Amino acid sequence: MKNWIKEERGQQVVLVALLMPLLLCAVGLVIDLGMVYARRQQAQNAADAAVLAGAAALCTNGTDGQLAATNSANDYVALNGFTGKADIKFPPVAQNFTSYIRVVITDTYTPVFVSIVWRGTFTITASTTAGCRGGGAGNPVLVLDLTSSQSSMLMTGSASVTVNNGTIHVNSSYLEAVQAPGSGHITTATGMEIVGSYAPVGSSNITPAPVIHSAVVQDPLGKLPAPTGTGCPFWGPNVPSDNHFKPGIYTGGLSIGGGGNVTFDTGGACAGVYIIRGDAFKVAGSVNLSGSGLFFYIDTDSSLVHSGNGYVNFSPQTSGDYVGVLFFQARDNHPAAFWGGGANANSFSGVLYFPAAGLDFGGSGEFNITFIVDQFNLNGAGNVIIDGYLGKTAGQGTWALVD
Repeated sequence: MKNWIKEERGQQVVLVALLMPLLLCAVGLVIDLGMVYARRQQAQNAADAAVLAGAAALCTNGTDGQLAATNSANDYVALNGFTGKADIKFPPVAQNFTSYIRVVITDTYTPVFVSIVWRGTFTITASTTAGCRGGGAGNPVLVLDLTSSQSSMLMTGSASVTVNNGTIHVNSSYLEAVQAPGSGHITTATGMEIVGSYAPVGSSNITPAPVIHSAVVQDPLGKLPAPTGTGCPFWGPNVPSDNHFKPGIYTGGLSIGGGGNVTFDTGGACAGVYIIRGDAFKVAGSVNLSGSGLFFYIDTDSSLVHSGNGYVNFSPQTSGDYVGVLFFQARDNHPAAFWGGGANANSFSGVLYFPAAGLDFGGSGEFNITFIVDQFNLNGAGNVIIDGYLGKTAGQGTWALVD
């Protein structure tokens, strides 16, 4: 009996010896899989941080957005230990955001314990996408009015309107938030976004089909302060003898007509800021307007009326509080602005910001303009191309993870 027990003990020792490598492999596999999971989580955290950094750069760097986003995302990838292992792409634009960035990190993990019996590696992949309502200004046209009882965008003319680099977003929740009783056509890079719905009639059409019941988009310039005019000189409303307007406060409005060339200067105490008070900023006739680094503030008792057919060569400031914003009508100023005539606007760029007023737009040409208005009426008959303003603007934009 004792001999039998001794033999059994001997068998157990042999059995344990035989199973020990398998047990060690099992334990090693668990440890290696744990390391793979931990590395995967590190990669995901790195991808999330990188894509958000990239989206922020995409939103705030205008035409250089993709380059800045790539550099910023790669910086964060490197900071988290995955240098050279990220693939950065910019997917097509879809609803709710004006641009997207996607970061995919691919890494390999060589097992420590399992490598005793297996010479392979584990492939680790982590990916995420962020959306950006970019440049601080967002889509080329944003209609802010939240009304649920009337249309906030009308297309009453026969214009052919093309919107590039985004779309038209309408915040109104009304069932006929957008009405197109004319014979015009609207083509947008992505489907027009409407919080409510729309009512096309007649021969007008909107392509691609609008996306209804969209989310409300907040005013990206909602915190932009009104200029105080402190230290600015006061000027009269008429064109100076040398056809050069100076920055400052125009207490009797500003009126320009006839022909010729008129220049708006920068510099001085007001550094390119024009504050219009007391009467309208009026442009008529065939006069050509030019100036760079400009900002126009339409104060409470003023308005904008452009009916001229000359050239408009305006560009906004590139630094300071009002960077990128060309026109800003006071938030307690409700009369609609008017932009008509046959102006050649190819060199007209910036953000037109009318947060409490509508804009009757009847111009023609190509506009590097972003419209942020309370209401929008397209009433022209020509061809209109709205590219949006892609430069840096005072608003910081919004960005968030998509998946």
